[in-house]
Amino acid sequence: MKIDVLIIGGGPTGLSIGYFLKKENRDFIILEREDRVGGISKSIKLNGSIFDLGGHSFHTPYQEVEEFVKSLLPLDGLERDARVLFKDTMIPYPFQKFFYLLPYSEIVRECEVGLKNKKEKYKNFSNFYEYILHTFGDGISKYFMLPYNQKLWGRNLKNISIEWVNERVAAPKGVQEEFKKDGKRRPLQPKMVVYYPRKGGFEEIFISMSKSFKDKILVNETVEYVDLKQKFVVTSKKRKIYWNLLVSTMPLIDFIDIIFGISDFEKDHLSRLSNDLEYLSLRLDFFVIRGRPYSSLQRIYSADFKIPPHKIAFNHNSSNYLKRMPNEAIIMETSFSKEKPLPEDINVKLINTLKAIKAIATESDIIYHEHQFLKYAYPVYTRKRVTALGMIRKILKNYNVFTVGRFGGWEYINSDKCIKIGMNFVKSLK
Repeated sequence: MKIDVLIIGGGPTGLSIGYFLKKENRDFIILEREDRVGGISKSIKLNGSIFDLGGHSFHTPYQEVEEFVKSLLPLDGLERDARVLFKDTMIPYPFQKFFYLLPYSEIVRECEVGLKNKKEKYKNFSNFYEYILHTFGDGISKYFMLPYNQKLWGRNLKNISIEWVNERVAAPKGVQEEFKKDGKRRPLQPKMVVYYPRKGGFEEIFISMSKSFKDKILVNETVEYVDLKQKFVVTSKKRKIYWNLLVSTMPLIDFIDIIFGISDFEKDHLSRLSNDLEYLSLRLDFFVIRGRPYSSLQRIYSADFKIPPHKIAFNHNSSNYLKRMPNEAIIMETSFSKEKPLPEDINVKLINTLKAIKAIATESDIIYHEHQFLKYAYPVYTRKRVTALGMIRKILKNYNVFTVGRFGGWEYINSDKCIKIGMNFVKSLK
């Protein structure tokens, strides 16, 4: 079989590329290792409740992406309700903007003083740890920003670079921010409207996107061998497919492992470069809770290491359709790494967490519980990432191979940016 454009991966980026190639009447095929499309934007149904692989919602600074997604299917727009759990109380998220609502006067004062004096003490920074201290001061850093990010990233924050922070980390109290449709990502703001499919889970966006080219998607088809010199792949079904152009959205580390047809020197060079790419893994716990304990709450964030998850998502508060379901679907995200292993008694701690946030009164309120592991959850922005990524892409481009997407491009991006990348990639082929 010979294909003009071969796409590895049926997640948001691969599907976006396929959609716009279809509009251009280009010859392509998507190979997807799972039994359906969506990647880490898939949804699952457990015991009658709908969960996503982590907490998902649609929001974008790209006007054309918003118009495109809204043309695919109807969406519900709901005001975002996110909070921070601090000790025994909750305040609106993010902590750095709402710490003054805490019922602890000494802590509030410490945060206020630290924020006021931050510029005098911290003038320069070259890593995420220094950025936090410089931007938020001693108090906010001590009580939330440092412990939360150490808990989330599971590594020394001095080893994390800062090129991503303006898109993801909200400014402190007193600094005005706005999420605009100007193509520049900014942190989500309190009470902003986020979108979700009107019916079903988050994956409905990508199911709708793929409807017009379902015949071009081969599921349960894992790519096991990539010959760069002769330009073909071999799949788990022993299918041999030749290509003119190859686009991979699979994790770059794994892609490099299955590359052949190049010199040992070049393969070793790629492998060494891939060692500089770090990632964060998640344990995702899915709880079906009897009844509806909350009416609007969507997210809870916690910096407390006694509470395993850094984020708790109430998935049935994502749309009006899900709100009508009889039970609550709670997703707990717990990150882990070599430096931060999962606690041995995690199940006990998760149940205690549900009690602490008043989602359950007793363990009998839990109707169903299971967990999954997500190996590749977040790319980590280390100091070596930019150089390694640039050199890898330069080498692969010589073979007409492009790696894009969250883990294909090793970028901390959401599904909307993946769609945008697909749009731009197809435009670049014209």
